[in-house]
Amino acid sequence: MARNPSAKTYERRWHQQSRDMKEAAAHAPERLAARVFVGKFPCGLSYADRENEEGGDYKRLAFLPYDTLKLEVYGKPHRLLRAWIEADAATYQARIGERESVSACDQYVILGSKAAAPRAQEVAR
Repeated sequence: MARNPSAKTYERRWHQQSRDMKEAAAHAPERLAARVFVGKFPCGLSYADRENEEGGDYKRLAFLPYDTLKLEVYGKPHRLLRAWIEADAATYQARIGERESVSACDQYVILGSKAAAPRAQEVAR
């Protein structure tokens, strides 16, 4: 006997909500911070998922170049991971114009160096 489509839809939604609640509990902020690898490279920050691999390496989630501070998100990371990455990137984006150390031998970059130029021109006017 065929199932009522509306009952099937209701059942699917209930299972999805149940999965979402379990997932949210499993991804507490500390758990997200431990799951996301943040690589500090000379040209920017690379965000990767430690629990998923692609080509023998952590799955790339996003990249934040120091010069533009424009977050580049790859694919569709889980919404909780994306929210965590966006919050972390916002801390760097708020520091536009500041120096950021990129190596142990005192090399640094200016955060948002390409993004800061238009702002400086507006202030000069």
